[in-house]
Amino acid sequence: MKKSEILNLKDVFNSGENLFVIPDYQRAYSWENSERQDLIEDLENISITPNFIHFTGTIVATKNVDNSFNIVDGQQRLTSLIILLGCIFNSEKVSKETKEEIEKTFLYQGKDTGNTKRIFKLNGELDEYFIRKIEDPNYNSEEHATKAHHNIDNAFNQFNNWLNKNSNESENFIENLYNTISTKLGFLFHIPSSSKEAGLMFEVINNRGKQLSELEKIKNYLIYFAEKVEIGDLYSTVNQYWGKVLYHLNACNHTSNQDENNFLRNTWVVFEQTNKSESYHVYKNLKKAYPPVKESNWRRLIEYVKFLTDAAETYNKLFNGNLVDDKNELKILEQLAYQNTIASVLPLILSICHKIKATKPRIELLSLIEKLNFRYYGCGVSGRSDTGNGELFYWANNFHNHKSNTEEDINELKQKLTGFIERRCNTETFIKYLTLDKDESGDYYHWGSLKYFLANYEEYLATKYHGIDDFTRYLLKQNKDSKNANFEKEHILAAEENSVIELDENGNIDYNKRRLSNFVLLTPSVNKSVKKDPVYIKLKNFITFGEKFAIHRSLAELETLYGKGNIQNGMDSYNRETIVTFLDKREQKLIEFALDRWGINEKDKNAKVVINSFTEFGKVYFLEKDNTEELTTT
Repeated sequence: MKKSEILNLKDVFNSGENLFVIPDYQRAYSWENSERQDLIEDLENISITPNFIHFTGTIVATKNVDNSFNIVDGQQRLTSLIILLGCIFNSEKVSKETKEEIEKTFLYQGKDTGNTKRIFKLNGELDEYFIRKIEDPNYNSEEHATKAHHNIDNAFNQFNNWLNKNSNESENFIENLYNTISTKLGFLFHIPSSSKEAGLMFEVINNRGKQLSELEKIKNYLIYFAEKVEIGDLYSTVNQYWGKVLYHLNACNHTSNQDENNFLRNTWVVFEQTNKSESYHVYKNLKKAYPPVKESNWRRLIEYVKFLTDAAETYNKLFNGNLVDDKNELKILEQLAYQNTIASVLPLILSICHKIKATKPRIELLSLIEKLNFRYYGCGVSGRSDTGNGELFYWANNFHNHKSNTEEDINELKQKLTGFIERRCNTETFIKYLTLDKDESGDYYHWGSLKYFLANYEEYLATKYHGIDDFTRYLLKQNKDSKNANFEKEHILAAEENSVIELDENGNIDYNKRRLSNFVLLTPSVNKSVKKDPVYIKLKNFITFGEKFAIHRSLAELETLYGKGNIQNGMDSYNRETIVTFLDKREQKLIEFALDRWGINEKDKNAKVVINSFTEFGKVYFLEKDNTEELTTT
């Protein structure tokens, strides 16, 4: 075979003599319905045109020592065609001769002699699923839940539906289709013959206009580097570990180009550069820092590949809860993953999980990071999601590259994180951002962390009353099979309920309707039935619904805070003073909870807070140290 020529698919496979492998460092099967539909339409058009080869694409492959080929480029189209050929192979409407030809040309070599070799193999554990689907079209395993496995399932279903529909309309459809696939599709089959040519090939793949993620470009560059500088250990490391990187990212559904680019930026911050703007250009900066020459630190590149693998595994633990043995660590990771944003602390999480192998100190640091992130970023103290992250990025990088996992280094990092919290979001600042001054225009309904806060409060109440609850259940999206499965943030005192508290003099929604204490998590069915009712009627219904649907404990607490007597008195007790007193009491409970849940020291946990909105002043929260005159009611 020449190193580069136009061949039909049967000739690419050399009638079954050429064996093809998709190496582990390649992306798993990612074609979806739209790409496969384009392929189907191309095949339909080619089938009815004159009998000559139609150029279909390029296959780039490197030859292995055993004369098999690693597919470098073109694997998605090729995999789709082999899946389609597998569907034809299993069709009842294909001839015995065609079935035998497909098997010996594209699927198995030496099967009739007992020395079977696979002709086309996918990467990683995906291959086992792929070949079982070929051998048993009805095979399906719930254990395989990655996006790539679903893509393979969907491909088999899509192609089988297409074949069944058309074979019912045309007796010769499948035989003609096989002829089109095997003889009328033309591929430029290219085998690079030198390291220099391999380098040019990777550069072309990276820059030919196809949208590749930075992660794919990095992989291509590392292979190029290994080939050009002749570092076999780097090549084997990429081949051994890259599939694991993709597997873990796939498992937690971080598979889009944007997801992969974000992942790569976080790893680069930890491993190499803390400059945020430079982290957006990892591919460029990697090439600059490690040019493909003998003097480059190839050992550092091997270390980077292994760190990428470890970081991807941390993503899998963090965003999917997989591979975590300790229940306390799983809890902290869930608390981090469900926060509104963790972009500024992700490099720290990756650094800590990579460096610290002992569970207890790792949990302690992750817990401190969760508190920092909620207090400073989740509550909006930072103003912007990236304020202060330069300091955090530096600590992540420094801990990874210059510290060990000794008790001294771990304690030093704890002190830095604690100091960050005390400087930027101390006790009073934390309380300030959880309360609304009377002259403020904000509305906690629009607070990005509201559901997270209230979900944690539900779990807190369960623990307080010796129960068990899981905050994550309040944050799940609606299940199509259970309309009551999800919870939404809802007003207690409805925005449209104006019988007691009306719009202010400027026509705006009253302060009391916008404050944190006026919100609760409810299932849609509960809220719908009481949406605009006065509070005392709502609380009656909450109690009824709570018994019927086992709704969370905060509804019982609302009854206590409002007062059972006030509920029984109905409109006679329904006035502004009653409502404001009720909301003040609840807000004080919420602040006490927040200081306990996200407190970092005894000062936080022992802080005495009074909420009093019957005051002339804009500020409604008062610490014990404040002037007692401020607490005088009007």
